[in-house]
Amino acid sequence: MKILYVAAALPHYFNLVINKLNQVPGIEIVVVVPDSLSSSVGAGVYQEKGEVNFRIIELRERKRYWTKSFFDGFVEVLEQEQPAVILMGWPYILAWLFDKKVASAIKKQGIKVIYKDIPFNIPPYHQAHRYYVTGQIKQENLPAHQTSSLFDYLKYRLLTYCRKLYLNKADAHIYYTSVNNEGGFDVGNLFTVNQKTGEVTFNGTTTTITATTGVTFTDGVNTTTILPGEIDTGNIKISGNTIESVTGD
Repeated sequence: MKILYVAAALPHYFNLVINKLNQVPGIEIVVVVPDSLSSSVGAGVYQEKGEVNFRIIELRERKRYWTKSFFDGFVEVLEQEQPAVILMGWPYILAWLFDKKVASAIKKQGIKVIYKDIPFNIPPYHQAHRYYVTGQIKQENLPAHQTSSLFDYLKYRLLTYCRKLYLNKADAHIYYTSVNNEGGFDVGNLFTVNQKTGEVTFNGTTTTITATTGVTFTDGVNTTTILPGEIDTGNIKISGNTIESVTGD
């Protein structure tokens, strides 16, 4: 399976991961990068193109009518390489929405698209307005991004809608997670696993669980099972407005 990874840069830590993945039998990774320093690369990102075991294709990057950059000759690369999967993130994913030739080539060749991002800065769709007006939107260099300009707000709303489109359109997603200074596992600010105690903390306001066999909680002795229509705990079953004993009186 050939994977075309569309990247703004080749930082050394990415190269290590790609090198290892490229050694997996049956997988070939080809990386597309700009032929010069990309405007999408943050300050202080160290790049390294040496000691890699994957092919690199360098293309000219220039700004498009949707105000973000993309590559010249990308459709031709798709036709030549015939990848099964494209892996790309912001802002290159926008070409899938706004460039008809790119979208048509991906559809014609039956290529699957995987979206990669750092999601801590992306608000839930239904909370986008609140995030903006309360100054919770941050730029890459971390200062809060908030303005009273109507034009900027309309751009933000358009971007929010575009995110909804490409996030739902993508065949799969890859997101960064983090380990804090105590070794705990964090996903954003909502989900944390304490490595020392095993305690799991989830601060979501709404939780949806889909499971045909229910969800079971046990301490090794006592067991409680939650199903959409009933709760079973010990010898007690609760369903609707009825509480009944499963065994005994």
